[in-house]
Amino acid sequence: MKKVSSEERLKDEREQLRLPARDKLSIIEAEAGPRTKEILREALRYESYSNLYWEIFRFPLVVAETRGATVTDIDGNEYLDCTSAFSSLNTGGCHPKVVEAIKSQVEHSILYCEMPNETRIKLARKLCELAPIEGESKVQWAVGGTHAVDGMVKAARYYTEKPTILAFLGGYHGGDLSLTTDAHRRSFATSPMQSVYHLPYAYCYRCPFRAEYPSCDMQCTQYIEQLLSNTSYGLRDHRRDISHVAAILVEPIQGHAGFVIPPIEFLRELRRICDDYRLLLLDDEVQTGMGRSGRFWGIEHSGVKADMVTAGKSLAGGETYSAIIGKSEIMESWGPGAWTGTHVGNHLGAAASLANLKVIESERLVDRAAQIGKYFLKGLKDLQEKHELIGDVSGRGLFLSVEFVKDRRTKEPAFEETPKVEHEAWKRKLLVSKGALGNRIQLAPPLIVEKDHVDRALEILDDSIAQVEHRTQ
Repeated sequence: MKKVSSEERLKDEREQLRLPARDKLSIIEAEAGPRTKEILREALRYESYSNLYWEIFRFPLVVAETRGATVTDIDGNEYLDCTSAFSSLNTGGCHPKVVEAIKSQVEHSILYCEMPNETRIKLARKLCELAPIEGESKVQWAVGGTHAVDGMVKAARYYTEKPTILAFLGGYHGGDLSLTTDAHRRSFATSPMQSVYHLPYAYCYRCPFRAEYPSCDMQCTQYIEQLLSNTSYGLRDHRRDISHVAAILVEPIQGHAGFVIPPIEFLRELRRICDDYRLLLLDDEVQTGMGRSGRFWGIEHSGVKADMVTAGKSLAGGETYSAIIGKSEIMESWGPGAWTGTHVGNHLGAAASLANLKVIESERLVDRAAQIGKYFLKGLKDLQEKHELIGDVSGRGLFLSVEFVKDRRTKEPAFEETPKVEHEAWKRKLLVSKGALGNRIQLAPPLIVEKDHVDRALEILDDSIAQVEHRTQ
């Protein structure tokens, strides 16, 4: 075997990460509509290739309109939306009441360097009332989910005066690559990672301990407790019984990975471990919050409380807005200026968020997500009976996922087939997305989705999977 230098290996890896612009352009010229071609030629010329949209579908969708549960591209093609812009449009595209609130607010003030307004204080009170936190809480505003998670972790470290965060393999917490384990994302990191230990998530279909739920006795959480209780692993000092761990950071459902859903005991055990070892439980609800799981917060399925929680994505119905909500004693440990940003807590996002929360409440969208989710999940399980390519189906509310395998016995991931299913669905005017693990399709329609939309989505998935299976025979 020829010896390859580290410089050559790194150069080869970097080349593989680059966008094959000529190949993309040839696909665009062959398959895209006339207006889409025109816009994407300009995008390739003027926008950075680092934009996420070059990783989604064979070529990006040039959006003209989002309306309810549909997305229309610039060439007039209407798609059934089962992504909700990565769970950012839980109330659907351009909900009239959210649009009305934005129009009203924009006439008065969009932002003014973090200064409060009446609407924002009402929103803060509402989030404190809704937060899955024991006792009194307070809000710190942020810009986007990444910013909110960064702030939550910073507050946890400051309050506890300890540096280490326990996070999970497969987790996605935005742009902080010390917290996020996605190998592709980490390929772009050049700075040293901060003090973070990554642990196995409760991914029961692919248990790293080769156990079977529910007879596993939750080996994943037993493993965490073993690391914390045994001084041999370096998380505790054997001489003084000192721990340098501040908190456990967790998504109630792993979003970016492809909607990996743990058993309800998982969060309960994490809460117990945090209590026993004096750690904070940090609940990243950027994607799981706002009713998508059939509860307002994903953590509520386990019946436990967090010490801090993030809200984002669908908080403002499509506007860029996020929040950190934490126990009062944690949030009060910070002083003025500890967390800042010119667009933090802007007035436009506050108005959109308050209107969006009222829509979720008045239209009973949390209950709707639970009911329609059960209907959708049953349809997916019926497809599993029909297609050997489907290894596993899971769902909680309108967090739904399908895992594709080459062989159900070995569970060998169907990495090549999964993007083909995604593309076949796209060709049939259904938008679904592939999870970062590579062989999972995630389905997250807006919470306002109707049963006939679900029936159409299932029909398209059925045809798409059948097409891919036929080609691989």
